[in-house]
Formats: sequence, C-alpha cells, structure tokens
Amino acid sequence: MRVQSVVKMGVLLAVLVALLAAGAVIAFKFVNLEQVKNLLTTQVKTATGRTLTIAGPLELQAGLIPIVIAKGVTLSNPAGSTRSEMVKIGQVEMEVALMPLLKREILVKRLIVSSPDILIETEAQGPGNLDFSNPTQKSEPKASESAPPPATEGGGYSFDLNELIITDGLVGWHDRASQKTEVVKIKDLTLRPDSADARLLAVLLHTKVREHTIELSGTVGRLATVLDGKPWPVNLKGTIAGITVSIEGSIAELAAFRGLNLTLKSQGSELIDGVRLAGMTTPGLPQSAGPFKVAARLSDSGDQLHLTEVNLEAGKRDLLLLSAQGSVTDLTGTIAVDLGLK
Repeated sequence: MRVQSVVKMGVLLAVLVALLAAGAVIAFKFVNLEQVKNLLTTQVKTATGRTLTIAGPLELQAGLIPIVIAKGVTLSNPAGSTRSEMVKIGQVEMEVALMPLLKREILVKRLIVSSPDILIETEAQGPGNLDFSNPTQKSEPKASESAPPPATEGGGYSFDLNELIITDGLVGWHDRASQKTEVVKIKDLTLRPDSADARLLAVLLHTKVREHTIELSGTVGRLATVLDGKPWPVNLKGTIAGITVSIEGSIAELAAFRGLNLTLKSQGSELIDGVRLAGMTTPGLPQSAGPFKVAARLSDSGDQLHLTEVNLEAGKRDLLLLSAQGSVTDLTGTIAVDLGLK
C-alpha cells in the first residue's frame, strides 16, 4: 500500500502537469501556476500527511512537448526521523507528451532530477520513513478488498515514464537501530526502456561509495513489477576500483530490501584489495594474495545479510593457488567466516 500511495502521488502530479502543459499550448496567458503549485502541495498533504514544498515558482515552457520546471522541492519526514526532510531536490524538469493525453495516457518523455538528496531510514520493526499513508486517516482497505490496478490510480489515466536522468545526487540509508548511515554519491544515473525487453529498464550509473568510483550498466525491473508484488529482477555489471563485478537475480521486497536472491561474481588482480573494499578487514591480513575470482549467493534473514555458496580462487598457479568454499554470515554485523580449503 505504501508504494502504491507514492505512485498515486506521482500520477496525480503528472496528471496535473500534463493537463497544465496541454492547456498552456492553447491558453498560456491564462494559467495561474501559483494555484497549481498550491493544489499539488495540498493534495500531497491530504494523501500522505507529509509536506511538499516548492520553494521557487513553477515554470512552464510551452511547445509540442511542454516542459515544466520546479526548483527547491522538498518532502518532509515523519516524526521521529533524523532530519526534517526525507527528500530535497534542487530542480525537477518534466517533459510531457501531448498526443497521448487524448487516449488518457500520460507519457513523461523525460524526467530530469538535479541535485537530489534522499535519506531512507530503516528499522527492525516498522517501515522507517517509508510509510506514506496519512497518519490522520486510520481506516485502510482490508486485505480482502480488491484494490484498483496501479495503471488507473490517476483518475482513469495510465502512466509511463520513458526516460529518467538523475545528476549530482546523494542517497543515504540510515539504520535507526545501529545509528549507522551509508551514503552513495550519484554523479549521473540514466534509466530508459531496454531495447531488447520492454519489461525492463536499461541502466547506466556513475557513482561513488566510500570514495571508490563505481560504473554500472545492465537492466532492472520496472516499477510496475514492484507494485504487482513480484520479485524485482536485477542484472548489472560494472567496475569498482579496477575490480569487475556482476549482480544477477531478484529482490522480493525492494522497498524493504528483503527477500534477496542475488548471484554475485567478482574478479581482480589482487584479492586483498577486494577484501578491504568489502569492508571485511581483520588483523593479520597479508599484503598480497594474488589475483582472485569469487562467486557467491547473497541472501537475507531478518536484518542480517549472508553470503552462501561461496567459491573462491586466489593466487597464481605457478606459486600458490588458494581455493575455498563455504559461507560468510552477518555481513553488516559480527562477520563470521566459514570457508574450507579445497
């Protein structure tokens, strides 16, 4: 329900923007953008209990593909969060196709999000700051009641996003239990329909984690997959500090990051560099162990992450070759390594 609430908000915003854009082509002078901005903030407050703020005036560039620009956009956090805003965005630019509106279809040709700063907060019990239901509206549909399909949640309008571009962003994950925060710096992220399979999105990402540059490309599932309650597919390949990595599999509950069933593969010129990159530093590590190749399955149980079916080869065959199998449990807590040499 929480994810569908977010989609409902997004579709509502797109409907208003699209109708505004269509009207602007005909009667640009008569559009009161300030009233539209007030309507958006009111609707978000009613639907979620959160405060949507658009600091600057809405700008509309009329044309065959109208462009709407909003600056200084924020979405508030619920009470008990570590900061007042969950989302802070420098600028949002949306291009809306007009002709599909005649068929009650909203096609956002391109959505450009500049300088977003998003902080996701998680906890062992509860949704963290990912609950977008209005706390003042306690009556919820029962599980037995059939919910309308996501495609019609915008008052009979279907919704699709053709291309998403994010630049100069920050995405953080804060664990309320451990009080630890991990921040990912996004230089640029592009998602567009995959040319080989329209059910997937092609991904190109340049980011930085713990001062290490990461480049990833591949495919992931669409938002509709998450809304339908299906596992979210992932197939990505890339490089991190000269080490090649690949991730393939699915995530059952993307918003909660639970139900992981992912096959990880990696290889590089130095095993110890890979161990340090993963944050698994322990006393007595040798300076060098030679090139390596490793494969494992990443899964979860409760709040713990585990690597099973680990298969590791390291070293040079003409000097010392290490081969091991086993598991590494509780990656985010007290790491326990159980590897047997072959």
